[in-house]
Amino acid sequence: MSGEGTARGAQRCLVLAGSSGDERRPARPEEGPAWYEPLHIRAPGASRKTLIEKLSAGADVLLAPTWLTHPWAASRVGEGRRSRAWTIAAVGLAREATEERDAPTLVAGPVPRLLGLDDGTTGRRPTLEASFSAALRHICGTLAEAGVDLLFVEGQGSLAGWREALRTAVDTGLPVWAELPFVGRDVGEDAGPWLEAAAGAGDVQLLAVVRGSADEAVSGASALLDHPSGLVGGALFDVSAADDAADDAADDAADDAADGRLEDAARRLALAGASVVGMADGATAQRITWLRAGVDIAEKESREATESADATWRAAVQLAADRAPGGRAAWIGEVRPDLLPEGFAWTVVPASELSALPERTYLLVIASTWHARLPDLLEGGGMILTRGADALRAAALTVSDVTDDGAEPIVLARRA
Repeated sequence: MSGEGTARGAQRCLVLAGSSGDERRPARPEEGPAWYEPLHIRAPGASRKTLIEKLSAGADVLLAPTWLTHPWAASRVGEGRRSRAWTIAAVGLAREATEERDAPTLVAGPVPRLLGLDDGTTGRRPTLEASFSAALRHICGTLAEAGVDLLFVEGQGSLAGWREALRTAVDTGLPVWAELPFVGRDVGEDAGPWLEAAAGAGDVQLLAVVRGSADEAVSGASALLDHPSGLVGGALFDVSAADDAADDAADDAADDAADGRLEDAARRLALAGASVVGMADGATAQRITWLRAGVDIAEKESREATESADATWRAAVQLAADRAPGGRAAWIGEVRPDLLPEGFAWTVVPASELSALPERTYLLVIASTWHARLPDLLEGGGMILTRGADALRAAALTVSDVTDDGAEPIVLARRA
């Protein structure tokens, strides 16, 4: 019998790993003769090792270390001409690291925050706005050329800058994820302009940046996951404040508490429907391990709940078949069942074809979702099995059994 009547399980939730710190930090001259080069150029072995450690910890999506390769950053150290080569090398290094992992892994290209970086052009200097636009086009175009699987747009310090970054990324034709640089209690009012900007940019999946304790993170992000716009698909943890204080604490108890908070927050967000959880910054291998553990627990709980709901639905279907007189029967659902109860002449149709079924024809009707027309299909004495509280209020039906599987009630009823 089909499991179509089951409670919906959580979709697979991916773990995203961004920078762990050094990849974003400009070096200083005292750090060596090649101080002006980004980490993956001056120390490719160390950079590759860090990436592999994150993948081994359970990352599914890896941000390529391109935060210091864009034109503004490269020009600040007099190396603007090497921006493209540095970017392509960073993406290549991330791709090589993914080959160490058997599971499919995505390489994302970060579109970093450009606010406050100097214009590195010479001669007649364009406006900052023109330079910003040109840098965005260069970044997105080079990342696409380097072969990333998707673009990841970070917060740009202003709504206007963020909107332009989204539109430039979407224009590449690649999938686009973006930080939603806001989580608050009054989501509809305060995040509204940001959500409108994302909707106007095109096909973008937003990842809410959540701060503070795990409880605050979960409540804020869950509100955005449930937002009617449907634009927010995941969450990124900012651990720079509360969690870092715990990580730096002297006693192990504080570290264990931080471990538990991050793991539990990831678990709860995955169960709430997040398709991505992760960290754009501060993504150490240890923290990725905690996020992976939380997501794995959520998937296990979801799988167990689905299996339990499947068993409950199958038992209800068998009970309905046992109580119904044999004869014509209808199964209404989007998935054709693997095995139908014996003793009936079955008609199987999707819900979209419900209106084509004849009235007063069937002695058993099974539908995983309630429709007001279902009772009309039954002959007198026929049985119906469906989900939803509305079935309990149908005047034409006499309820004979109600099962609670933790979702909507499963209702077995007879037509008089």
